[in-house]
Amino acid sequence: MRICEFCKTFQVSHQAVYAKIKKYAAELEGHISKDKGNVTDLDPFAVNLLKPKKASYKALDERNYYLFKKNKEIVSENEQFRAERDELASKMSDYEAVIEYLKKENKEYADSVSFLTQECERYKKECADAKALYKVMESEFDKEKAELTAEIKETEFGRKLLASTVSDQCKKLEEKDNRIHQLYKKSDEQEDTIERLNKQLSIMTEKYNRAEKQIAELQEEKRQAEEQLAEMQSADKSNASKQNNIFKHIFGQEKR
Repeated sequence: MRICEFCKTFQVSHQAVYAKIKKYAAELEGHISKDKGNVTDLDPFAVNLLKPKKASYKALDERNYYLFKKNKEIVSENEQFRAERDELASKMSDYEAVIEYLKKENKEYADSVSFLTQECERYKKECADAKALYKVMESEFDKEKAELTAEIKETEFGRKLLASTVSDQCKKLEEKDNRIHQLYKKSDEQEDTIERLNKQLSIMTEKYNRAEKQIAELQEEKRQAEEQLAEMQSADKSNASKQNNIFKHIFGQEKR
């Protein structure tokens, strides 16, 4: 109990209290707290020793009223702390559930990104192979065409003799030309597919990054909530200790 609180409760002056403290210095050893040589706090033993022997009922009633009022305030604070603590605990549980959901969704995004990347690479390779094959076939076509043209120009006999061969070769060249056009068409389709996959990849990557950011923000909010919960639990213990001391002052025993 503070000196000023003691004086107010028992309606005595500071001078009278300090005079008694000086008188019973030996008995009060270890039962008073000092700050820069001045007594500031009294424990229950010191209060009992220093209080007036014939305290008035009015003073006791005022003291009890003060202690009951103080106890009521502490009980109210405890209830508020517990309510806030329960709310924080609920929020932390919600944070954990959301974080787990986002992690699961993020993994799905990552798997989709990996799959789309592989598909893009496969289509790019097929497209490159098709273009390379087209160049080879186009070169062979030009070469065969040039050879046939040269043979036809060399001799009229050769032209007649090779007429059927030219026809067959033209058919083959036409087939190759059709094949080249098909490869070009497939190449265009694959490029369209690659472009579509790249767009999907970009969307998935953006969702993945956004989910990572949300996870980081929620983890920070969870950390702050845990710190606030720890502070409230500490304050709850402190208030419980104060309440027990008040109960002890009033009834002379600890609250059970």
